[in-house]
Amino acid sequence: VEAFRRLDIDYVMASPGSEWGAVWEALARQKVTNTPGPVYFSCAHETLAVDLAIGYTVLTGRMQAVMLHTGVGFLQGSMGVDGANRLGIPMVVMSGEALTYGDKQGFNPGGQWQANLSVVGGPQRLAELFAIPVIEGNQATYANFPMDHPLHQGVGQPEFLDDCDLVLTIRCRAPWYPPSNRPKKATIVAIDETPFRTHMVHHAAQADLFLEGDAVAAIQLLTEALRSSKLDEKAVGERRARWAAEHDRLVAANRAEEEAVAGNKVIHPMTLAAAMGTVMPDNTFYVDETITHRGILQRHLQNRGPQSYFRPQGGLGQGLGIALGAKLA
Repeated sequence: VEAFRRLDIDYVMASPGSEWGAVWEALARQKVTNTPGPVYFSCAHETLAVDLAIGYTVLTGRMQAVMLHTGVGFLQGSMGVDGANRLGIPMVVMSGEALTYGDKQGFNPGGQWQANLSVVGGPQRLAELFAIPVIEGNQATYANFPMDHPLHQGVGQPEFLDDCDLVLTIRCRAPWYPPSNRPKKATIVAIDETPFRTHMVHHAAQADLFLEGDAVAAIQLLTEALRSSKLDEKAVGERRARWAAEHDRLVAANRAEEEAVAGNKVIHPMTLAAAMGTVMPDNTFYVDETITHRGILQRHLQNRGPQSYFRPQGGLGQGLGIALGAKLA
């Protein structure tokens, strides 16, 4: 429990066995002595405990703790742990017979826990500085750029990429599909903490230059460096106007698709997504666990950028728990 305090953990999400008696006693002493510390949540299932931690961390950027029963308990929660590992979402996971854990003096987890680019405005500041068009990847798990922004150019791999001279990918595990379908003329620069994912059987990033390191810090430093350079204001203005017009055409095409199915007797997924984007509050946080209709949601669900959309990784069945964790935040 003292280690939790030193790590600034807010909640211990638990689905424990009988081996955690010492932790319960320490939490009881914490309450009796009014000592500040984490809140204990007892969950009915291990996957729910892990997913609560994921949802909370996605919105706050703060690492949480998960306490599971030994052996089979961890196996039950492993689907969520695997998803968090794929996304680089930090959490302290404890499972086993150990009753005490040492703590390292002066240990500070540091800024690497801020896995969501939105904590610093993401690519939006960089894009706005030079009027750079922004595309969401087909496999995006976060929303880091508002869909209603004039520089937003949709999802996937539009044709204009083949005319670009420079493409910057940010934490894109698989930016092109098939892998050989990379932009024809562009120099591709990849920013990523782990640009080479050894756990993937086939990983073809197809980049010419890799900037390996903290993506948040890299974008901040790149933006500041470019801000101090001499900009061609006329060229930036022309580019801004061009991509704003392209954005308007994209929005009009999406609206036309929605209107074409609006009169259907059975509610079309496009109609549902468009309606949610219209009536839901601006601070709505969507957790997307769809399969067949994912592409439709990516194009027609008007999420509003940072802290508005998240897609779990790993197996299905985690969405509800992650949404509850996000609500807790």
